Amino acid sequence: MRMLRILAPAFGALLLGVTCNPVAEADAFNKKTVVTFDQDVEIPGWTLPAGSYVFKLTRSISDLNTVQVFDQSETHLYATLQTASEETLVTPERAYFTLDDRDNAEGLPPILQSWFYPGDNRGWTFLYPKNQRRPSEYHTPVTASQPQRGSREVFARAD
Repeated sequence: MRMLRILAPAFGALLLGVTCNPVAEADAFNKKTVVTFDQDVEIPGWTLPAGSYVFKLTRSISDLNTVQVFDQSETHLYATLQTASEETLVTPERAYFTLDDRDNAEGLPPILQSWFYPGDNRGWTFLYPKNQRRPSEYHTPVTASQPQRGSREVFARAD
């Protein structure tokens, strides 16, 4: 009985540690990035007003290409977006997004093209429906060192 009194709290602490650990790992897994756009930006199915947003991967291990877009406080989900993997030749030191602003002269907002996370050569290209305006050179890879003509990079904070 005495042994049970000693082992029960130790077992409880061990169990608590094991159940809390995956939460910490999930935050590193989701690539949370905070970005501030100085103008409206078009994403698949939506136009985000100028402001700060949180982009992160869903917590699904089976699907690493679904991105969620939240307001800065993460209380409002704007969109859940499908993406395709994209590779860059130069490993980025900072998180960044590429915007296609070729239609800017017509007064249209730039189109969000891709997102790269620091230290990771794999990025995400946003997929647009056929009935929505899309980046012009959609299938051309963007490298951190040389963005496409008509594109520009917006740097962000990775949390």
